[in-house]
Amino acid sequence: MKRTIILLGLLCLVFVSGCSTPETIGGPCYYDTYEAIATVTQVNGTQTTFTWEFTAVNNVLTDYQQELYDEYLGREFTQTTDLEYNVDSVEFIHVDIINEGTCTPFVFDFVGWGND
Repeated sequence: MKRTIILLGLLCLVFVSGCSTPETIGGPCYYDTYEAIATVTQVNGTQTTFTWEFTAVNNVLTDYQQELYDEYLGREFTQTTDLEYNVDSVEFIHVDIINEGTCTPFVFDFVGWGND
């Protein structure tokens, strides 16, 4: 009888643990959009490489966003675009900087480059 109770207890434990939902990691991501200025450093076909920085002091970042910005400041980014750019051209862009979640820290908006 004692074995039966232990066996039933273990069996219930297996069923309960098998039905539990795994914890979701990451979740949705949220960004804030800022105006920035990009300097084109290299063009290779449809690949445009650039560095970027903020254009005005009124771009208020959260502490987390400021840490990301400081960490990546001066690094080059490459993005594919159908638009053509010249090396050393300076362009106005929009950059989305993550403020919640675990997605890509920066998303650059090439739409309108050269048309702003």
